[in-house]
Amino acid sequence: MTTKPMMPEREADLLRAPGNLPGHWSYSQLNTYETCPQMFYLERLMKEPPLTINGGGIGGTAGHRSVEICEAEKLWEDDSNIDLMGELFVANFREATRVEQEKHPDTPIRWGGRKTKNFPDGENEYWWEGPAGGPLMMKRYAARRRDWAEQGMSVIEGGTEMRVMTEVPYTVEEPQIVDGEAVMVEVAKSKPIIAYIDIVLLVRIGPNGIERGIADWKFGSLMSCKPRQMVVYSYALKQSHDWDITFGDIMWMRGKDVDTQVRRVEIPAELRDQVPAWYGEMAKSIDAGIFGPKPNTLCASCAVRDRCSWGRHISEKELSDE
Repeated sequence: MTTKPMMPEREADLLRAPGNLPGHWSYSQLNTYETCPQMFYLERLMKEPPLTINGGGIGGTAGHRSVEICEAEKLWEDDSNIDLMGELFVANFREATRVEQEKHPDTPIRWGGRKTKNFPDGENEYWWEGPAGGPLMMKRYAARRRDWAEQGMSVIEGGTEMRVMTEVPYTVEEPQIVDGEAVMVEVAKSKPIIAYIDIVLLVRIGPNGIERGIADWKFGSLMSCKPRQMVVYSYALKQSHDWDITFGDIMWMRGKDVDTQVRRVEIPAELRDQVPAWYGEMAKSIDAGIFGPKPNTLCASCAVRDRCSWGRHISEKELSDE
């Protein structure tokens, strides 16, 4: 146990009300906090309603739901199902749009992507439902899925959209009275971590025999393809199932060829074992009330920028140039 004098007042006590901390950790929480602590505070702790609905998020939801159905029905096995898979995406896209609009009535959808002559608003619903959007991504998904089968890689039963929960240990500092003095004491804690893994497990023959891997489908921007996500998921599976996940495939369905669609991440055990330290650092920072803004290229598209101490000063010109 380590102790140090307690500060008379912490920013966390001023910023957040008791009970607002999440009951479990996830990869998206870690990613949000590292992207911008103030966005984490506003979205995750204070549950502020979004300024806009993320159109790309709707597309991602539709893509994942469509893949889940295609896996269950094995639609990817037959090329004659390509049109059906495209129609499935469109149906799921419309349903995801309806759900988001019901959840956030009177909130406009913000469409991202490059603005073109044909799509001056960016990648709107017509783009997502058109031949260059979701249906094309589903065609790419089927092609890559058949590649795995040809390479002898298989998916375990129940290994699609798999929910995994385990505990992640970490330490925080809490005020205590020690020898009659108020001090900050480092206390060991743990919290559940929940992961929803797209594909478990791909299997390959490596130098050490059979190796297990995971895959995650990406339908949004390249910025969403982060190797750290694969490492967090490998940690969760090691703790929950004692599986050594040695690689992860990030499947970016906007890529135009195999080399850009498949991004393989090798996951050594020593990197996987750092995951508790990542969440521990985040927990300490949250407990210390570190929620300052972290200006970056995503500020203009942030759904809570109007309540952010930095984002609310972004000019209309900056927004239109984004």
